Amino acid sequence: MRDDAIRLARVPHRLAGGPRLRSGLERWLADCDPARHGLPAQAIVLVRRLRTHWSEVAADDRAARYGSFAALLDGARRPAAGDSDADVVWFADEAELLACIARDALTGVLRARWWWRALGPGLAPSPPGVARWLQAPRQVPRAIGRLGPARAAAWLASWTAPEQAGLLAALAQAFPVTAAVAAWVLEGRVQQQAAVPPAPQAVPAHAAGAKLSAADIASGSSTAERLQQLCTELAVDAGAARAPESAARLAASLAARATRAAQPAPQFAQVAASAMPQTTARGRPGEPMAAPRSPRAMASLQAASRPDGATASALALPAAGGPPARAATVPVNLRGPVPRSMAHLPLQAIAPAPVDDSAALTDPPPCPALATRHGGLFFVLNAALQMRLYGDFTVPSHQGLACPPWQFLWLAGRAWCGPAFGRDPLAGWLARRQRVRATAAQRAALIPLWPCLHARLALALEDGTGLPPRRRVASMLNLPAQLRDGGERLDLDFALDALPLAVRLAGLDRDPGWIPAAGCDFRFHFG
Repeated sequence: MRDDAIRLARVPHRLAGGPRLRSGLERWLADCDPARHGLPAQAIVLVRRLRTHWSEVAADDRAARYGSFAALLDGARRPAAGDSDADVVWFADEAELLACIARDALTGVLRARWWWRALGPGLAPSPPGVARWLQAPRQVPRAIGRLGPARAAAWLASWTAPEQAGLLAALAQAFPVTAAVAAWVLEGRVQQQAAVPPAPQAVPAHAAGAKLSAADIASGSSTAERLQQLCTELAVDAGAARAPESAARLAASLAARATRAAQPAPQFAQVAASAMPQTTARGRPGEPMAAPRSPRAMASLQAASRPDGATASALALPAAGGPPARAATVPVNLRGPVPRSMAHLPLQAIAPAPVDDSAALTDPPPCPALATRHGGLFFVLNAALQMRLYGDFTVPSHQGLACPPWQFLWLAGRAWCGPAFGRDPLAGWLARRQRVRATAAQRAALIPLWPCLHARLALALEDGTGLPPRRRVASMLNLPAQLRDGGERLDLDFALDALPLAVRLAGLDRDPGWIPAAGCDFRFHFG
């Protein structure tokens, strides 16, 4: 959902209060798409000040209408990459914005950044920025992942108990979270019969034989730590908290992580680099050269930011000769021991040094669009929602199928699209997206479902042409599409002239929207 806004605009006297002013600005904002200027489709752009002529704002030619804005975007900076001084900043998505809020709040520079003041009331509570996090629960797990374990723990620990409970309630509205999991997060209480040992790969080797009881798992952790564990699991699997026994599994994972963290860390001598001459990593005569490691690999993470002292001003749209006016900020919202290779390094080469890790908040560049010949397979999601096989955003706790939606689509493609589906890029992409795969028993339980679902689709696609049911369903499934994976949002682009009319009449081409079991927002585009 877009939330474009202008806080203050300076305009000519002749336009003040006139109907042309509001309609012109609304048109300018409605068509101001950051993707057309080289930014991601979900980018959030905050503009401090923009100066242009009213004739350009109201121009019919799009190039003229956004010429000044495009030139301003050329100098846009990304706070997640460590940039701080700019009149235009942008965030790749809401998750990146939330991570930057947390980082700046922890370093005490949140109120000094003009773009945070531009967001207005969302940053008012203490600690600042909590309200913004509570308003976007779908992006919270990915934001926690971008922060990293240390900063995420510090950020959630700074919240009050009501704020932590509010975040849990918001997560339960966006993801399927059972009452047992909620009770564990708030109280650390796990039912004795539900407690299970952690997965073998999640337990350190020295603790593989340890038996974890419910009391052992629940003790020694805070609400913030349990909340962080829940968000970490939801970032990997949106259905990680949908079963009552999930509480015991989450508790066991948290206990295993705490066990690993409790292991003693190697101690290195701390010697100031300025007190010793700089030397190379070459070994002693007759010894092989040691491969140096960067000091950053051992440095403790420290968020390094400085207040820029900037004052807020306005996104102004003045015309020549217009009266001066005061300014205001405008948001335009358009994811052990010392290693042998270091044995001969000088002490100052292995001493930790301060590191600015602000770039760690950014994700790798998005993958290019994936071309598939079976894009219509995603229309099956609307039929699955209608048959209550999965819940939509209105019923996030609906159990539905135990099989994740990604594997559901993969199995449907194998069942209905024929051998060609296995060679399509979509099959490999769905296999990678599954993360948590259904068991053999879960897959076997779906076998009786396929004929029923196929019959429902064939009936919905009846168009009076006399095509057999299998041909009707195939005409929907075998539609070329471009798939763009944005993490928590999936966009599919179809050619409108290739879309069968029966698909439109059946309503299968509508946006499925947010599906909690997939942890993803599905959007269809036709052009």
